[in-house]
Amino acid sequence: MVASAFLLKVSFVLLVPCLVLAQSPRTVYDVRDHGAIGDGHADDTNALVKAWEATCNAASPSTMRIPSTMTLLTHPLSFKGPCNHRSVSVEINGDIIGPSDPSDWRCGDDDCDNWIQFKEVDGLSLFIPLSMQALKIRDSDNVRVTGLSFKNNPRMHVVFDSLRKLYVSNITIDAPEDSPNTDGIHISGCTDVFVDHCRISTGDDCISIVDGSKFVQISNITCGPGHGISIGSLGKHGSNDQVEYVQVSDVVFTKGATNGARIKTWQYHRRHKLLESMLVDLLRFPRKDLSTPELVYEFNFIFTCNQGGKGYARHILFERILSQGSKNPVIIDQFYCDHEDCKTHKSAVHVSNVTFRQILGTSMGDTGVKIDCSATVPCTDIVMDNIYLRTKDGKNASSQCSNANGRADGKWLPSAPCLN
Repeated sequence: MVASAFLLKVSFVLLVPCLVLAQSPRTVYDVRDHGAIGDGHADDTNALVKAWEATCNAASPSTMRIPSTMTLLTHPLSFKGPCNHRSVSVEINGDIIGPSDPSDWRCGDDDCDNWIQFKEVDGLSLFIPLSMQALKIRDSDNVRVTGLSFKNNPRMHVVFDSLRKLYVSNITIDAPEDSPNTDGIHISGCTDVFVDHCRISTGDDCISIVDGSKFVQISNITCGPGHGISIGSLGKHGSNDQVEYVQVSDVVFTKGATNGARIKTWQYHRRHKLLESMLVDLLRFPRKDLSTPELVYEFNFIFTCNQGGKGYARHILFERILSQGSKNPVIIDQFYCDHEDCKTHKSAVHVSNVTFRQILGTSMGDTGVKIDCSATVPCTDIVMDNIYLRTKDGKNASSQCSNANGRADGKWLPSAPCLN
Protein backbone atom coordinates (compact mmCIF):
# COMPACT_ATOMS: atom_id res chain seq x y z
CA MET A 1 0.00 0.00 0.00
CA VAL A 2 1.24 3.52 -0.75
CA ALA A 3 0.72 6.34 1.71
CA SER A 4 -0.16 9.79 0.46
CA ALA A 5 2.45 11.31 2.77
CA PHE A 6 5.11 9.87 0.48
CA LEU A 7 3.86 11.60 -2.63
CA LEU A 8 6.23 13.62 -4.79
CA LYS A 9 5.17 15.74 -7.72
CA VAL A 10 8.27 17.49 -8.93
CA SER A 11 9.92 19.42 -11.75
CA PHE A 12 13.69 19.80 -11.59
CA VAL A 13 15.21 22.32 -13.97
CA LEU A 14 18.88 23.29 -14.28
CA LEU A 15 19.38 26.96 -15.02
CA VAL A 16 22.53 27.76 -16.98
CA PRO A 17 23.60 30.84 -18.94
CA CYS A 18 21.14 31.66 -21.71
CA LEU A 19 23.91 31.77 -24.28
CA VAL A 20 24.75 28.15 -23.65
CA LEU A 21 21.10 27.09 -23.93
CA ALA A 22 20.68 28.98 -27.17
CA GLN A 23 23.73 27.39 -28.79
CA SER A 24 23.21 23.80 -27.62
CA PRO A 25 19.95 21.90 -28.20
CA ARG A 26 18.89 19.51 -25.48
CA THR A 27 18.61 15.76 -25.70
CA VAL A 28 15.59 14.46 -23.77
CA TYR A 29 15.73 11.11 -21.99
CA ASP A 30 12.20 9.95 -21.21
CA VAL A 31 11.95 7.45 -18.35
CA ARG A 32 9.49 5.40 -20.43
CA ASP A 33 12.32 4.64 -22.85
CA HIS A 34 14.26 3.12 -19.96
CA GLY A 35 11.58 0.75 -18.75
CA ALA A 36 9.38 2.89 -16.49
CA ILE A 37 5.82 1.58 -16.09
CA GLY A 38 4.40 4.52 -14.16
CA ASP A 39 1.25 2.86 -12.82
CA GLY A 40 2.06 3.50 -9.13
CA HIS A 41 2.42 -0.22 -8.41
CA ALA A 42 5.38 -1.51 -10.42
CA ASP A 43 8.85 -0.70 -9.03
CA ASP A 44 10.36 1.96 -11.31
CA THR A 45 13.57 2.50 -9.33
CA ASN A 46 15.83 0.91 -11.95
CA ALA A 47 14.17 2.86 -14.76
CA LEU A 48 14.94 6.12 -12.98
CA VAL A 49 18.54 5.04 -12.41
CA LYS A 50 19.02 4.14 -16.07
CA ALA A 51 17.42 7.39 -17.26
CA TRP A 52 19.67 9.40 -14.97
CA GLU A 53 22.78 7.56 -16.13
CA ALA A 54 21.94 8.31 -19.74
CA THR A 55 21.25 11.96 -18.93
CA CYS A 56 24.38 12.44 -16.85
CA ASN A 57 26.63 10.66 -19.36
CA ALA A 58 25.42 12.70 -22.32
CA ALA A 59 28.08 14.83 -23.99
CA SER A 60 25.62 17.62 -24.79
CA PRO A 61 22.93 19.42 -22.74
CA SER A 62 20.41 16.82 -21.60
CA THR A 63 17.11 16.45 -19.78
CA MET A 64 15.65 13.53 -17.86
CA ARG A 65 11.87 13.70 -18.14
CA ILE A 66 8.99 12.07 -16.29
CA PRO A 67 5.70 12.80 -18.09
CA SER A 68 2.74 14.18 -16.18
CA THR A 69 0.70 11.04 -16.85
CA MET A 70 3.03 8.79 -14.84
CA THR A 71 3.12 7.77 -11.18
CA LEU A 72 6.45 6.14 -10.36
CA LEU A 73 6.93 3.91 -7.34
CA THR A 74 10.54 4.10 -6.22
CA HIS A 75 12.84 3.33 -3.34
CA PRO A 76 15.44 5.84 -2.05
CA LEU A 77 17.58 7.18 -4.88
CA SER A 78 20.93 8.91 -5.19
CA PHE A 79 21.55 10.76 -8.46
CA LYS A 80 25.32 11.04 -8.62
CA GLY A 81 27.69 13.12 -10.70
CA PRO A 82 29.89 14.53 -11.94
CA CYS A 83 28.14 14.63 -15.28
CA ASN A 84 29.84 14.95 -18.66
CA HIS A 85 28.11 18.24 -19.42
CA ARG A 86 27.44 21.12 -17.04
CA SER A 87 23.92 21.62 -18.40
CA VAL A 88 21.74 18.85 -17.02
CA SER A 89 18.06 19.19 -16.19
CA VAL A 90 15.50 16.91 -14.63
CA GLU A 91 11.82 17.49 -15.32
CA ILE A 92 9.47 15.51 -13.10
CA ASN A 93 5.97 16.51 -14.05
CA GLY A 94 4.36 13.30 -12.82
CA ASP A 95 4.23 11.76 -9.37
CA ILE A 96 6.88 9.84 -7.45
CA ILE A 97 5.65 7.74 -4.57
CA GLY A 98 7.31 5.38 -2.11
CA PRO A 99 6.33 2.32 -0.07
CA SER A 100 4.28 3.42 2.92
CA ASP A 101 6.28 1.29 5.36
CA PRO A 102 9.92 2.46 5.73
CA SER A 103 10.90 -1.11 6.62
CA ASP A 104 10.15 -2.01 2.99
CA TRP A 105 12.59 0.58 1.63
CA ARG A 106 15.55 -0.81 -0.27
CA CYS A 107 18.67 1.29 0.06
CA GLY A 108 21.85 1.04 -1.95
CA ASP A 109 25.29 2.19 -0.87
CA ASP A 110 23.76 5.14 0.96
CA ASP A 111 21.46 4.84 3.93
CA CYS A 112 17.75 5.64 3.95
CA ASP A 113 18.13 9.05 5.56
CA ASN A 114 17.32 10.78 2.26
CA TRP A 115 14.59 9.94 -0.20
CA ILE A 116 16.18 11.69 -3.16
CA GLN A 117 19.80 12.83 -3.15
CA PHE A 118 21.86 14.71 -5.72
CA LYS A 119 25.60 14.42 -5.22
CA GLU A 120 28.50 16.11 -7.04
CA VAL A 121 26.30 17.65 -9.74
CA ASP A 122 27.77 21.10 -10.35
CA GLY A 123 25.44 23.74 -11.70
CA LEU A 124 22.34 21.90 -10.51
CA SER A 125 19.18 23.95 -10.36
CA LEU A 126 15.81 22.63 -9.28
CA PHE A 127 12.38 24.08 -9.95
CA ILE A 128 9.70 22.07 -8.20
CA PRO A 129 6.20 23.60 -8.36
CA LEU A 130 4.27 21.00 -6.36
CA SER A 131 5.30 18.56 -3.62
CA MET A 132 8.17 16.27 -2.75
CA GLN A 133 10.06 15.08 0.29
CA ALA A 134 13.42 14.19 1.82
CA LEU A 135 15.76 15.89 -0.62
CA LYS A 136 19.51 16.14 -0.10
CA ILE A 137 22.01 17.90 -2.32
CA ARG A 138 25.70 17.58 -1.50
CA ASP A 139 29.20 18.23 -2.84
CA SER A 140 28.04 20.51 -5.66
CA ASP A 141 28.55 24.07 -6.89
CA ASN A 142 26.17 26.67 -8.32
CA VAL A 143 22.95 25.11 -7.12
CA ARG A 144 19.56 26.76 -7.58
CA VAL A 145 16.42 25.37 -5.91
CA THR A 146 13.02 27.02 -6.20
CA GLY A 147 9.38 26.18 -5.73
CA LEU A 148 9.57 23.05 -3.55
CA SER A 149 6.65 22.06 -1.37
CA PHE A 150 7.01 19.44 1.37
CA LYS A 151 4.37 17.90 3.60
CA ASN A 152 4.66 15.58 6.62
CA ASN A 153 8.15 14.30 5.98
CA PRO A 154 9.23 12.00 8.86
CA ARG A 155 12.77 13.44 9.07
CA MET A 156 14.68 16.50 7.80
CA HIS A 157 12.92 17.91 4.78
CA VAL A 158 15.76 19.33 2.71
CA VAL A 159 19.48 19.14 3.43
CA PHE A 160 22.22 21.15 1.74
CA ASP A 161 25.65 19.72 2.50
CA SER A 162 29.03 21.03 1.30
CA LEU A 163 27.77 23.34 -1.44
CA ARG A 164 29.20 26.52 -2.89
CA LYS A 165 26.94 29.21 -4.33
CA LEU A 166 23.47 28.05 -3.34
CA TYR A 167 20.23 29.91 -4.07
CA VAL A 168 16.96 28.73 -2.50
CA SER A 169 13.63 30.44 -2.96
CA ASN A 170 9.90 29.86 -2.49
CA ILE A 171 10.08 26.72 -0.37
CA THR A 172 6.97 25.63 1.54
CA ILE A 173 7.25 23.06 4.33
CA ASP A 174 4.35 21.78 6.39
CA ALA A 175 4.81 19.24 9.21
CA PRO A 176 3.18 18.83 12.64
CA GLU A 177 4.66 20.78 15.53
CA ASP A 178 5.01 17.56 17.54
CA SER A 179 7.18 15.81 14.90
CA PRO A 180 10.79 15.59 16.21
CA ASN A 181 13.93 15.95 14.10
CA THR A 182 12.06 17.39 11.14
CA ASP A 183 14.23 20.42 10.38
CA GLY A 184 12.86 22.38 7.47
CA ILE A 185 16.04 23.55 5.73
CA HIS A 186 19.35 22.25 7.07
CA ILE A 187 22.53 23.98 5.88
CA SER A 188 25.86 22.28 6.60
CA GLY A 189 29.30 23.19 5.32
CA CYS A 190 27.94 25.58 2.68
CA THR A 191 29.44 28.85 1.41
CA ASP A 192 27.70 31.75 -0.35
CA VAL A 193 24.11 30.83 0.45
CA PHE A 194 20.95 32.83 -0.30
CA VAL A 195 17.58 31.67 1.06
CA ASP A 196 14.49 33.82 0.61
CA HIS A 197 10.69 33.81 0.51
CA CYS A 198 10.07 30.53 2.32
CA ARG A 199 7.23 29.46 4.60
CA ILE A 200 8.06 26.72 7.09
CA SER A 201 5.93 24.94 9.69
CA THR A 202 7.58 21.98 11.38
CA GLY A 203 8.45 20.23 14.63
CA ASP A 204 12.09 21.26 14.77
CA ASP A 205 14.23 24.13 13.48
CA CYS A 206 12.67 25.95 10.57
CA ILE A 207 16.18 26.62 9.32
CA SER A 208 19.35 25.25 10.93
CA ILE A 209 22.85 26.43 10.05
CA VAL A 210 25.67 24.23 11.29
CA ASP A 211 29.41 23.65 11.10
CA GLY A 212 31.36 24.91 8.11
CA SER A 213 28.74 27.35 6.88
CA LYS A 214 29.68 30.93 6.08
CA PHE A 215 28.43 33.88 4.06
CA VAL A 216 24.79 32.89 4.48
CA GLN A 217 21.91 35.32 3.81
CA ILE A 218 18.35 34.42 4.82
CA SER A 219 15.41 36.76 4.25
CA ASN A 220 11.63 36.93 3.98
CA ILE A 221 10.86 33.82 5.99
CA THR A 222 7.73 32.84 7.90
CA CYS A 223 8.45 30.29 10.62
CA GLY A 224 5.95 28.60 12.90
CA PRO A 225 5.31 26.26 14.41
CA GLY A 226 8.95 25.30 14.73
CA HIS A 227 12.08 25.86 16.78
CA GLY A 228 13.12 29.05 15.06
CA ILE A 229 16.01 29.95 12.79
CA SER A 230 19.01 28.47 14.55
CA ILE A 231 22.74 28.80 14.33
CA GLY A 232 23.61 25.32 15.56
CA SER A 233 23.58 23.23 17.40
CA LEU A 234 27.37 23.50 17.52
CA GLY A 235 30.02 21.67 19.52
CA LYS A 236 28.32 18.34 20.06
CA HIS A 237 30.65 15.61 21.38
CA GLY A 238 33.46 18.16 21.71
CA SER A 239 33.60 18.95 18.00
CA ASN A 240 35.32 22.08 16.71
CA ASP A 241 32.49 23.80 14.84
CA GLN A 242 32.71 27.06 12.95
CA VAL A 243 29.94 29.28 11.55
CA GLU A 244 30.44 32.89 10.49
CA TYR A 245 29.01 35.74 8.44
CA VAL A 246 25.32 34.91 8.68
CA GLN A 247 22.58 37.50 8.07
CA VAL A 248 18.93 36.77 8.86
CA SER A 249 16.43 39.49 8.03
CA ASP A 250 12.72 40.15 7.52
CA VAL A 251 11.41 37.12 9.38
CA VAL A 252 8.04 36.49 11.04
CA PHE A 253 7.89 33.95 13.87
CA THR A 254 4.27 33.01 14.35
CA LYS A 255 2.43 31.65 17.38
CA GLY A 256 3.62 28.11 18.00
CA ALA A 257 7.28 28.88 17.34
CA THR A 258 9.20 27.77 20.43
CA ASN A 259 12.13 30.00 19.48
CA GLY A 260 12.82 32.91 17.20
CA ALA A 261 16.34 34.17 16.49
CA ARG A 262 18.47 31.49 18.09
CA ILE A 263 22.09 30.46 18.63
CA LYS A 264 22.66 27.15 20.40
CA THR A 265 25.86 25.42 21.40
CA TRP A 266 26.34 22.21 23.33
CA GLN A 267 27.39 22.12 26.92
CA TYR A 268 29.58 19.72 28.82
CA HIS A 269 27.82 16.45 29.51
CA ARG A 270 28.01 14.27 32.57
CA ARG A 271 28.22 10.55 32.05
CA HIS A 272 24.89 9.07 32.98
CA LYS A 273 25.11 6.53 35.80
CA LEU A 274 22.52 4.33 34.15
CA LEU A 275 24.55 4.20 30.96
CA GLU A 276 27.69 3.36 32.90
CA SER A 277 25.94 0.36 34.41
CA MET A 278 24.63 -0.56 30.96
CA LEU A 279 28.18 -0.67 29.62
CA VAL A 280 28.98 -3.59 31.90
CA ASP A 281 25.93 -5.44 30.64
CA LEU A 282 26.64 -4.63 27.00
CA LEU A 283 30.10 -6.15 27.24
CA ARG A 284 28.44 -9.45 28.08
CA PHE A 285 26.39 -9.47 24.89
CA PRO A 286 27.37 -11.56 21.87
CA ARG A 287 29.28 -9.60 19.25
CA LYS A 288 26.37 -9.63 16.79
CA ASP A 289 24.20 -7.78 19.29
CA LEU A 290 26.70 -4.94 19.64
CA SER A 291 26.07 -3.80 16.08
CA THR A 292 22.44 -2.85 16.63
CA PRO A 293 21.79 0.89 16.18
CA GLU A 294 20.50 1.28 19.72
CA LEU A 295 23.60 -0.21 21.31
CA VAL A 296 25.98 1.61 18.99
CA TYR A 297 24.29 4.86 20.03
CA GLU A 298 24.68 4.04 23.72
CA PHE A 299 28.38 3.20 23.30
CA ASN A 300 29.01 6.43 21.39
CA PHE A 301 27.17 8.40 24.04
CA ILE A 302 29.12 6.85 26.90
CA PHE A 303 32.52 7.46 25.38
CA THR A 304 31.93 10.90 23.89
CA CYS A 305 29.45 12.70 26.09
CA ASN A 306 32.12 13.91 28.53
CA GLN A 307 33.22 16.65 26.13
CA GLY A 308 32.47 20.32 25.59
CA GLY A 309 32.50 22.03 22.22
CA LYS A 310 35.08 24.24 20.58
CA GLY A 311 35.15 26.66 17.68
CA TYR A 312 33.10 29.78 17.07
CA ALA A 313 29.85 31.37 15.91
CA ARG A 314 30.65 34.93 14.91
CA HIS A 315 29.67 37.85 12.69
CA ILE A 316 25.97 37.09 12.89
CA LEU A 317 23.10 39.53 12.33
CA PHE A 318 19.40 39.07 13.04
CA GLU A 319 17.38 42.11 11.94
CA ARG A 320 13.81 43.19 11.23
CA ILE A 321 12.28 40.29 13.12
CA LEU A 322 8.60 40.14 14.11
CA SER A 323 7.58 37.74 16.88
CA GLN A 324 3.91 36.90 17.01
CA GLY A 325 3.84 35.09 20.32
CA SER A 326 6.91 32.87 20.00
CA LYS A 327 8.13 31.47 23.31
CA ASN A 328 11.73 32.70 23.07
CA PRO A 329 11.95 35.51 20.52
CA VAL A 330 15.70 36.09 21.12
CA ILE A 331 17.92 33.41 22.57
CA ILE A 332 21.62 32.59 22.85
CA ASP A 333 21.99 29.27 24.62
CA GLN A 334 25.48 27.92 25.36
CA PHE A 335 23.98 25.22 27.57
CA TYR A 336 22.04 23.35 24.91
CA CYS A 337 21.28 19.76 25.90
CA ASP A 338 18.63 17.46 24.47
CA HIS A 339 18.53 15.06 27.42
CA GLU A 340 18.59 15.12 31.21
CA ASP A 341 21.57 15.04 33.58
CA CYS A 342 23.82 17.70 32.05
CA LYS A 343 26.19 19.99 33.91
CA THR A 344 28.35 23.03 33.26
CA HIS A 345 30.88 22.55 30.48
CA LYS A 346 34.63 23.06 30.69
CA SER A 347 34.88 24.30 27.10
CA ALA A 348 32.42 25.90 24.72
CA VAL A 349 31.93 27.26 21.23
CA HIS A 350 32.76 30.97 21.40
CA VAL A 351 29.84 33.21 20.41
CA SER A 352 30.92 36.72 19.35
CA ASN A 353 30.04 39.68 17.16
CA VAL A 354 26.30 39.01 17.19
CA THR A 355 23.76 41.76 16.56
CA PHE A 356 20.00 41.66 17.14
CA ARG A 357 18.43 44.71 15.47
CA GLN A 358 14.79 45.80 15.25
CA ILE A 359 13.25 42.82 17.02
CA LEU A 360 9.59 43.59 17.64
CA GLY A 361 6.41 41.88 18.76
CA THR A 362 5.23 39.63 21.55
CA SER A 363 6.51 36.72 23.59
CA MET A 364 4.35 33.80 24.66
CA GLY A 365 5.94 33.84 28.12
CA ASP A 366 7.37 36.50 30.38
CA THR A 367 10.90 36.32 28.93
CA GLY A 368 11.56 38.05 25.63
CA VAL A 369 15.36 37.90 25.56
CA LYS A 370 17.51 35.11 26.92
CA ILE A 371 21.31 35.33 26.75
CA ASP A 372 22.73 32.38 28.64
CA CYS A 373 26.47 32.15 28.07
CA SER A 374 29.33 30.20 29.58
CA ALA A 375 31.39 31.56 32.46
CA THR A 376 34.38 29.76 30.96
CA VAL A 377 33.91 31.07 27.41
CA PRO A 378 31.66 34.15 27.69
CA CYS A 379 29.81 35.64 24.74
CA THR A 380 31.50 38.80 23.49
CA ASP A 381 30.48 41.80 21.40
CA ILE A 382 26.75 41.13 21.66
CA VAL A 383 24.70 44.10 20.40
CA MET A 384 21.00 44.71 21.03
CA ASP A 385 19.71 47.52 18.85
CA ASN A 386 16.08 48.68 19.05
CA ILE A 387 14.40 45.75 20.74
CA TYR A 388 10.75 46.06 21.72
CA LEU A 389 9.03 42.95 23.05
CA ARG A 390 5.93 42.55 25.20
CA THR A 391 4.14 39.55 26.60
CA LYS A 392 0.94 38.27 25.05
CA ASP A 393 -0.89 40.09 27.89
CA GLY A 394 0.62 43.42 26.87
CA LYS A 395 3.11 43.62 29.74
CA ASN A 396 6.77 44.44 29.36
CA ALA A 397 8.73 41.27 28.65
CA SER A 398 11.65 40.43 30.92
CA SER A 399 15.15 39.29 30.06
CA GLN A 400 17.76 36.83 31.25
CA CYS A 401 21.39 37.70 30.68
CA SER A 402 24.56 36.09 32.00
CA ASN A 403 28.23 35.95 31.05
CA ALA A 404 27.97 38.22 28.03
CA ASN A 405 29.43 41.61 27.19
CA GLY A 406 28.47 44.10 24.54
CA ARG A 407 26.13 47.04 24.34
CA ALA A 408 22.52 48.09 23.94
CA ASP A 409 21.68 50.75 21.36
CA GLY A 410 18.47 52.61 20.63
CA LYS A 411 15.28 51.63 22.41
CA TRP A 412 15.67 48.54 24.54
CA LEU A 413 12.73 46.68 26.02
CA PRO A 414 13.39 44.52 27.89
CA SER A 415 16.82 45.65 29.07
CA ALA A 416 19.66 43.21 29.69
CA PRO A 417 21.87 44.40 32.57
CA CYS A 418 24.91 42.41 31.48
CA LEU A 419 25.10 44.45 28.26
CA ASN A 420 24.77 47.89 29.86
